[in-house]
Amino acid sequence: MNPLCGIRYQDLHFGQPCFQPLYQVVFHFTVHKFGSLDIMVNNAGLSSSPTPDIRHVDLSEFEKIFEVNVKGVFIGIKHAARVMIPHGKGSIVSVASVTSNMVGVGPHAYTRSKHAVVGITKNVAAELGAHGIHVNCVSLCSSY
Repeated sequence: MNPLCGIRYQDLHFGQPCFQPLYQVVFHFTVHKFGSLDIMVNNAGLSSSPTPDIRHVDLSEFEKIFEVNVKGVFIGIKHAARVMIPHGKGSIVSVASVTSNMVGVGPHAYTRSKHAVVGITKNVAAELGAHGIHVNCVSLCSSY
């Protein structure tokens, strides 16, 4: 157990939805130890099985991918904004995917989630820019 923030590594369940209490503890610890949160990178990237035929896509898998890739990013931005706004500065970077720029290169659930990450990022950038916070999205594209 880390005595500074009370989180045990074995208690973290990677690949499962990110919960608000974890973000709250991590950001509180960061601000307490370093004085501010200058940058936060959202890099949720749970993919789904390749199912090229939409008639065979499993809805529960579709929802699970959205829960991790989109809700996790949203909660991360929400809690980063809470600690960055009072300081009037900061940078939030979310990682999307080539699937948010090109069609037919990824599973339906994953593609949907990465398009949503781009949309959330654009919307939040317009809001948080007024507070001096930069919000950007990285969508890696394949090279030819």
